[in-house]
Formats: sequence, C-alpha cells, structure tokens
Amino acid sequence: MTDGLPELGLQEAAAEFCAGFELNPSSPDVSVVRRAFFDTIAVAAAGSTEPSMSALRENVDVVEGPCLIYGTDHHADLLTAVRLNAAAASVLDLDDTSDELRGHPSAVMIPVIDAATQLIGAEPLEQCEAYVVGYRVQRVLARAVDIDLHRSQRWNTASTIARLGAVAALSKLYGFTAEEMMRAFTVAGWTPGTKLHTHEAIPAQTAIAATNAVQAVQLAAAGFGGGEALVPPVPAIWAPREQTASAAFAALRSEQPIMLNIKKYPTCSNLHAAIECLASSELPAASDIASIEICVEPGGTGPLLDHLPATVSEARFSMEYVVAGAILDGRVGLDSFSLDKLREPARQALMQTICVREAPVPETGPGDYDGHFTTIRTTTGDGRTVSLRNDTWAGHAGTPLNLDGLNQKIRWCREWTASHGGSAHHLTEEGHLAS
Repeated sequence: MTDGLPELGLQEAAAEFCAGFELNPSSPDVSVVRRAFFDTIAVAAAGSTEPSMSALRENVDVVEGPCLIYGTDHHADLLTAVRLNAAAASVLDLDDTSDELRGHPSAVMIPVIDAATQLIGAEPLEQCEAYVVGYRVQRVLARAVDIDLHRSQRWNTASTIARLGAVAALSKLYGFTAEEMMRAFTVAGWTPGTKLHTHEAIPAQTAIAATNAVQAVQLAAAGFGGGEALVPPVPAIWAPREQTASAAFAALRSEQPIMLNIKKYPTCSNLHAAIECLASSELPAASDIASIEICVEPGGTGPLLDHLPATVSEARFSMEYVVAGAILDGRVGLDSFSLDKLREPARQALMQTICVREAPVPETGPGDYDGHFTTIRTTTGDGRTVSLRNDTWAGHAGTPLNLDGLNQKIRWCREWTASHGGSAHHLTEEGHLAS
C-alpha cells in the first residue's frame, strides 16, 4: 500500500463501472475499435512469419481448440492462441499505439478478446464494448501512476496497465459482476509487472501479459481473489499522486474518445515523422552527405536506442538505422529490416554521420509545436545544407489513416504473410465489413 492512494477505492470504481458499462452503438469509439481489430489481426499475421514466431510455435504444445492462430490455418485452445497471437502482434512493432497510454493497447487486448469470442461467441458490438472498457481502465491507470514517470523507470506498460486492461475487457466479455471483476483484478495483481531491458523482450512480455490476463479471469471465475490492489504490487508503479474512487469514476466515464495511432511503418512511432519528412523532400545523394543532425522534442528520444543497433529488433528503435534506410532505399517497409541490410557498408557509413538529440524548440520553422516535432539538417562535404521539419505523421490519431490507407496496410500485410509461407485468407479489408 502507498500512503494516501486509495487502492481499494480505485479497484472498486473500475470494477463497478466496467460491470455496468453499456456502449452506445453510435459512439465514435465503435469505428475506431473496429479498425483496431482489422489492423491488429493483419499485423499479427505478418508478424507470424518472423523466424522467432516460427520457433515459438515449434516450442509450444498446441492443444486443439476453436481459436485461430493468426497467419496459419491452425486452431488452438484459448491460452495457446492468445500467447502466440499477442507475440506476433508486437514482434514487427507495426501494432497501434496510444499517446495518452504511452504504449500499445491493442497487441495485448485484441488477441484476448478475439480468441475468447471464438470460444464463447460474441457480437461485434460486444467485442467493441469489451475493448472500450479495457481501454478506459488503462486510461485511469495511466493517470494514477503518472505514465511518463512510469515509462521513465523502464516499466513495460504491456505488463502493467495493458494487462489490467485486458483483464477488464475479458471480464466484460464474460459478463462478470463487479465482485467477480474485483477478484480478477486482484489475481492479476499477484503477478508483478516487468521492466523493459531489451527490445527483443517486447513480444515475449506482450504474450506473457495477455496470457496472464486470461489466467486471472479464469481463476477469478473459479472463485479465487479478493480486493487488494488494482495494479501489480510493484512499489515503483505508484507516483506520489492521490486518486479517489470518485476521480476514478470520472476518468472511466469520460466521453473523451479513444485515440489510436495506426502505424504505416514497422518501427517505433517516434521515428515516423522523420520517415515522412525524408520521403517528401529532395536530398543530396547519400555519398555526398557529410553529416545529418536530427532534433526532436524533449522526451522524444526516450524509446529510442542511444547506440547503433546490433540486431534487427534494435534497428526498429534506431533513428540512425531508419533514417539511413529511408535515404538509401527511398522508403521504409517490412523488408527494410534484416541482418543483411544492417551489415551493409553504405548503411553503416551513413549511420555514423547521424547525430540525434532533443531540443526545447524546433530549430527549423516556427518555434511553437503541438506535442511532437522532428527537424533534420543534412550537410554535404562541400557545405550545402538542406533543412527539413515534420510535426506529425500519417496514421497518428491527429492525422488518421483514411479507409483506403488502412486497406492498403491490410493488403500489404496480407501479401507479406502469403509470400513468407503464412496463411492470409482470414485477413479482410475493413471496408468489406463496415456496416
């Protein structure tokens, strides 16, 4: 317990709200969540073709069941499908993100909701309702723990707040009462959250978080659990900030819409503005570039590597690798990340010319900005300079992908899956299912 923080009140508030919540079919959240389902399942299918995912499937004892393993024609029991699909959803770093949650809500929640739907049956609106409940629990937790402090301490939000969101979502789908949800939150709290030590750990931690959510709900249904703490009992998760039960209710009931960033590129989202900045500009030839200076907003380098990448997973979080690739290849896609590309002499040489730092204000263009900015200044050997700036990226919640853009991404994932030995017949473009 942390002095001054009403943990039991927070848990009670969440459980009572979730149990009684009914999603209005006309809510704007419905279309946002539906698109998140299409996007996440497509991304997971593409991710299923990664060598690490093939190895995972080979080392898991698959029990036959009704739940589809994405990217394959195989079905499994609930826990196995959730484990494999959650890992696949996060391995490419192409899954959606949320600015207010500082994390990836769908990679944990959607494999849980979708697999459970195949097991027990649920209407599309019930799936959306479960997701909204889970998202709102994550929103309350993000405010309660001071999410920026939480991330700065290297906690992986998949294993902390997203896991509890998945517990709420599955409990809602199962029709739990408030008391049953209290038990599920408590059981989940018996397993501590984890910190992010390497980027290679992200898919595994996402899979563990999703399966732990399922197990917590299953144990709560069997009568285990009692009211203690809504979040894992890790002292560092609590910021010195009080949140009463009524404040938790207010946050849960907030009509603030769900805002998701749907990614176009399989990299950390903090790199997307740089990718699009370079794509829309005329640059000197790579061989002529002597230096590249990149500035981002305060905190903008937080998720990025502070060294040159040594693995493909690290490359997805490297400004140097992604910018060098965008310049050399003219694009960034699923095929941009491989050990062969990482070891290319020209790419390594260009990466060495890149300096990344944070700045209090943009160094190109107006001094004001709304949340994010990226400036890029290239200098050639003979002193010529090109200065670029971009404050957002296509797919960000503030500049969302339109239906054509989402369908293009789904087609891209479908083609990648099929061309790399996976099964993509279950991938459907959003427009074909829109009501």
